[in-house]
Amino acid sequence: MAISAACAALLSAGCSNFTQEMKDGASFANLTRAYVDEPSGLGAPFAARAAEINARTRAAVAEFLKEQKYEIVENAKEAQIIFRPLWSMSLSAAESTEPDPVFMQASKPLSLGSAGAQAYATLEIQAVLPDSGDVWSWRGFSPINMAPANATSGLIKDQVAWCLKYFPPEKYPSALEAHKKKREAEKAEAAQNPFNEVLIKERQKRESAE
Repeated sequence: MAISAACAALLSAGCSNFTQEMKDGASFANLTRAYVDEPSGLGAPFAARAAEINARTRAAVAEFLKEQKYEIVENAKEAQIIFRPLWSMSLSAAESTEPDPVFMQASKPLSLGSAGAQAYATLEIQAVLPDSGDVWSWRGFSPINMAPANATSGLIKDQVAWCLKYFPPEKYPSALEAHKKKREAEKAEAAQNPFNEVLIKERQKRESAE
């Protein structure tokens, strides 16, 4: 999978914003047939190009998975894994060189009044095990903010590469374990800080909805 020089440097150096999650008991070992679902979540600032961006995103996911030796099937019922690309909308300073997208946030389209230079989208890709009953079994996130003006094929492919960098998780157990420890430490720190009560409630509300 080809990625831009800037993002290649980030991938090799690592990034504190990159994250992934997996449900307890999930396993992707020896699964090879994959279906790529239609992307969703792009809001008003991207409306004019949403169909084009979504088509490119779906194609980029399929291309990435093929390079990882997965068989892409055309019927979701034939798949052992369903990959679901989700775009999340956020607002960030246009001049920021290290944008901080809002991870874990449900995809909520911004109103037309929010359209402009400060509207950004970031990508999440969920891997679903059809027989598990879970909404998602694993998911990876991209730390790259994409504005309507720079929604190029190259940047879309970079987002996909970030999301799926550590998939399947069985191939990168140390990366997943490191993320789990970081999440547990963050939760413990938040629980000890009385000023974080609102944030804790928001996190619990989010987790209960998953």
